[in-house]
Amino acid sequence: MASYISRGFSRRNTGIGALLFIVLFMLAGQRTLPELFSNFLPSEAACVALRRPFESDLHQSLIQREASQRMTPIRVRVRVSDSNLDGSRTITVILTNLTVGALPIHVPNNPIGNPDGLINVDNMSNDGVGVYVNVPFTQTSLSDTRTPITEDQVRLLVPLQSCSISQIFPAAFLASSGISPGKVITGYYRNSTSGVINQRTAQSLFGDMGMWVGVVASDALFVPLNASIVPTPIQASAGG
Repeated sequence: MASYISRGFSRRNTGIGALLFIVLFMLAGQRTLPELFSNFLPSEAACVALRRPFESDLHQSLIQREASQRMTPIRVRVRVSDSNLDGSRTITVILTNLTVGALPIHVPNNPIGNPDGLINVDNMSNDGVGVYVNVPFTQTSLSDTRTPITEDQVRLLVPLQSCSISQIFPAAFLASSGISPGKVITGYYRNSTSGVINQRTAQSLFGDMGMWVGVVASDALFVPLNASIVPTPIQASAGG
């Protein structure tokens, strides 16, 4: 009898221990595991090509809504290409979803017609992605403006997924903006609205899209030296 009771306690303790391990795994993993595994995933897709939300007043990730209230859900990176032959460069801002839910990100409609989206330069007043040039980046907190936006301005990043927005900047613009070799730039993502939904019905479950509100910046990056240089012709020697 004593042996049977002992085995019963042992099984119960094992079950409790396993349950506690799962809870701790979920709590710790909400931040550390996505960051770890996101480093080994394939390269990013274009943000504008991601899936759009549909009927957001009815369908959303409850996990994501909760996670966005407790943590910064996005990691930002920035890349600057070598100079092209015409002096232009491509700047790319990369966003990674660090949560375990589908993350809605704000991708504002692009007025310049760039197929990959718009990168703001030294303009922190606009939502979306951008870069700051050669000045220390001060991360500011934002209050939710509760501005309505339409679903065509939102894209969904699945857990651990990365997406990018790239734009080619002409040499003249780079020079006027101070984006030159050795200068420092910082990428950022900014969103000022939770995405209020205007088109609601009696069956609607959500009044907004549950978007994270705030500003998050990348590590600072030095603009690389020009690598794409027009080769200098080799002069034939006089004795040749």
